[in-house]
Amino acid sequence: MRRNALRALAAPVAAVAVAVPVTATGPAWTAALVTGGHLRTGAAVSLAVALLILARGLAGGRCLAHRLLLGLVPVWLVASAGTGPLVSRSARWLLGLAVLGALLALRHDVPARPHPRRLRTASQVAGAGLAVAVAHAGWLAAVTADSPVTSVRVALAPFGTGLVAAGAAIVALAVALAPAPPPPPASAAERAWVAALVAHPDADSLAPFATRTDRTYAVSPDGRAAIGYRVLGGTALAGGDPVGDRTAAAAAIAAFLDTCARNGWRPAVLGASDPAARRWRAQGVGHGVVIGDEAILDVASFSLASRRMRNVRQAVRRTHNAGLTVHIGPPDPTRTAALEPVLRDWLRGHPERGFAMNLDRLLAPRPDCVVAVAADRHGVPQAFARFATCAAGRVLTLDVAPRRADAPNGVVERLIVDVLEYGRTRGVAELSLNFAGFRRVYAGTGPAARAAAGLAHLFDTWIELGPLYRFTAKPPDPHAYTWGGYASSGSRPDADRPPSTGTTAPEMKLAASVRPRQRGRVQLDRDHPVRAGEEPLDDRPADPPAAARHDVAAQSRLTSCRSQPLPSGSVNVANEL
Repeated sequence: MRRNALRALAAPVAAVAVAVPVTATGPAWTAALVTGGHLRTGAAVSLAVALLILARGLAGGRCLAHRLLLGLVPVWLVASAGTGPLVSRSARWLLGLAVLGALLALRHDVPARPHPRRLRTASQVAGAGLAVAVAHAGWLAAVTADSPVTSVRVALAPFGTGLVAAGAAIVALAVALAPAPPPPPASAAERAWVAALVAHPDADSLAPFATRTDRTYAVSPDGRAAIGYRVLGGTALAGGDPVGDRTAAAAAIAAFLDTCARNGWRPAVLGASDPAARRWRAQGVGHGVVIGDEAILDVASFSLASRRMRNVRQAVRRTHNAGLTVHIGPPDPTRTAALEPVLRDWLRGHPERGFAMNLDRLLAPRPDCVVAVAADRHGVPQAFARFATCAAGRVLTLDVAPRRADAPNGVVERLIVDVLEYGRTRGVAELSLNFAGFRRVYAGTGPAARAAAGLAHLFDTWIELGPLYRFTAKPPDPHAYTWGGYASSGSRPDADRPPSTGTTAPEMKLAASVRPRQRGRVQLDRDHPVRAGEEPLDDRPADPPAAARHDVAAQSRLTSCRSQPLPSGSVNVANEL
């Protein structure tokens, strides 16, 4: 693969970088072999750091690093042509010509172009460093013009000038080769367009979270699928499966990976289904680790009558005895003010969090959500739960369930049970209780698992893994397991595949989570989820690209598949108790 070729080519450059400092203090033959002559320690160290930066940039497919090396190698060969023994000169020329030939052969496989903002910053750093060095040299000339050097400070001044110049050059080089800055989030119009894809029947339970306001989108060439992502620290983190038509998912993944390659980002994905995860692996994003489970309830068959549901049944009964009533329906802007105290009490001063498995703006009215509010006898809200709709209204996904600290025990279970009854009468097929991380840690019975669970408990203040596991373990329906995956640092996944022509919206080590979506294919035993079967990949060829993303006709077809918000109403679950 060409990706491996770039990394292999970067290895001799890095080796030379490591050897350069040795030439300043080591035996004479090392200088004759590597540089052709002796270098001062400061110059050798500066050159070594610069070469290491270039080697890393070349391994990451940076076009600028490739072009700089393409110019530096001939300069190195010519400058050292007449120095050193014949054996050393021959070795340098063999290595240099081999590297030069490889650089020329791979000149079309360095897709990451320098970003204009990075180049501006690099030029500013270099200019500032040059100005300081020139000013320092001028001061030195003025001080020593009419008198001999008698001060150690003045004697060391030339070293300071060189240090400033070299430092500025190295920092400027590192900035110029840095990944592109994060793109701006998508516009409201783009999120509305993606919301139409979320309503496609192929969408899974995490699809609604693609409409978060911090996402940017990579889109398949035909506009039938999109991936929402966010760039953090040079890593482009995709959240969930590609939304939209499943047959266009592979093209959306290719468009995302091409976007990462062009911008120098490391691709990663969090929250992909099993078929999508196999597609990610096929395209090079495959360093995976199991990160948790999702509890999925079958709305038609759910019941509180079983013995295993006794605790849930009692919790729901307690809320009835406390006089709580539940209202379910689309978000009502007139009720927002009444829900603010509940949310404030629940957050306790902490900021809202989430990415792949939560929406943001918890109290914002959204037509693609259903809100269940539990109020006491006086009509004061004690808790509420927001559910996102997708897959043409057949799937509800629990987003958040804030509650007051003094709300009756069982209020969240009551909200979920009532929403199940509500969805049963409105064509909802399944309800997701969202995600619980690292379930195997808490479900295990061995000493190692117990020790890991105790350690994870220390982080409950920031991420409540234990409470989430205990909550999602209550229902008896199958759980879906999740993986984590990311692409290697400095790599371009599957660089040998044909480039995608997908469009992008203006702009783990994280995880590719894997969740089999077919109920009954995953069974949960005492210690870990076991895959009893695997849904085959639907790799039917997509229709030829007939429309660009902004084709009005394509957007009209996408918009026509959107589901209407579920109507409001109240339910009575007394018959379940």
